[in-house]
Amino acid sequence: MIRISLFLIITMTVILMNFKKPKYGLFFLLGLMLLRDGYLFEHVPQIYFSWHMPLIFGWLTLLSWIIHTLVKSEKVYLPFGFLALLFLSAIIFLSKRNAFEPAATQHMFMEYVKNLILFFLIINIVKTKEDLKHINLLLIGIMTFLVLFAYHRYKTTWYEIAIPHYQYVDRNFFAQSIVAVLPLAVIFFEEKVNIVVKLFFAAVIAAFCGGVVLTYSRGGLLALLLALFFIFLQSKKKARLITIGLIILVAFLPRIGQKYRNRMHSISDYEEDPSAMTRIATWKAGINMAMEHPVVGVGAGNFGNYYYIYAPDELKQYADFEMNIHNVFLQLLSETGFTGLGLFLLVIWNCFIANAYVRHRNFRLPADKKIDLTKSNLLRASLISLCGSGFFLPGAYYGYFYIIIALNLVGNKMIIEEINIIEGKTE
Repeated sequence: MIRISLFLIITMTVILMNFKKPKYGLFFLLGLMLLRDGYLFEHVPQIYFSWHMPLIFGWLTLLSWIIHTLVKSEKVYLPFGFLALLFLSAIIFLSKRNAFEPAATQHMFMEYVKNLILFFLIINIVKTKEDLKHINLLLIGIMTFLVLFAYHRYKTTWYEIAIPHYQYVDRNFFAQSIVAVLPLAVIFFEEKVNIVVKLFFAAVIAAFCGGVVLTYSRGGLLALLLALFFIFLQSKKKARLITIGLIILVAFLPRIGQKYRNRMHSISDYEEDPSAMTRIATWKAGINMAMEHPVVGVGAGNFGNYYYIYAPDELKQYADFEMNIHNVFLQLLSETGFTGLGLFLLVIWNCFIANAYVRHRNFRLPADKKIDLTKSNLLRASLISLCGSGFFLPGAYYGYFYIIIALNLVGNKMIIEEINIIEGKTE
């Protein structure tokens, strides 16, 4: 009762602040959506089951933004990426016609709409470097809290890492989320700040790496290694990152149990691991679904209903009903067809093209006027890490994909505006 009362007080306060400045509503909406799995859903489930707070607050923040935009006569930012995602929402809705369970498609559609609203709000509310810094700090803060809370709940000791105990959170999705935020922490670690702040973010980076390991997720580990590789390539302070890496290895490696080592070794010996063969069965079933339903798939959220039917005969021993597919791209392909997957890939491709355009424009500037693109490159590393993890982990209709893509678009827009000003001064 105390938790509910406290939450309602905070909510009413933020609603008032939201209509004063939409940025506060955006930050609260991010908190509602990102703290759901792993904390709020367990402690205050009424937020989602009874009150539908993320959707309501999304519309309230959108209304606040519309009012401020009309009053200030500001332009609406509608990049190609948003328009493509808007078309994807229509495909998700239309996929219901093939759905074995239309209610599941409707649920996924509503989840996607919440993320689409969030995407739109990010690209139109985050307009300055200060705003971008604040939202990055918020994401780091939320993930740090979730990782520390997860540490608290692990059934393990300091001496050996064992299988963690999870409630109300998918460990693979949790690992993917940590990997998405990791490069953001590196951004602040590399800034010119005092040693205390650097040590704090070094500890956050270490906690994130340890958090991925403790999820016991093989896909999460592969995504982490990919993220660390790209972070290392983009970093200007490689020696410091290597030092942090060595500290993490010294702290965690001796305490990693044999069960964890055996599970990670199964990545190479996948044919002998039933869990790995189940994933391969889901992937092949997903492709078979897309071949039979190429336009709009079998219906968003309906993969599990069709999985056993479309699994290859030689892999049916690993198949079961209600299984999830651990691959974002094959999930979209099977559930929304080639149309849905094509739109999603177009959004990602457009983001990378925009990043390349920014680097090209910056390269053309005089040497003394070039902009430091380290932050932009690390945001790109976050998106690359998410794409890599997408081959092994779930989360096609919600999660950090939409947040990181939006932040990349906003960051690129700010840099282009800055380059335009510089070029205007040099001419």
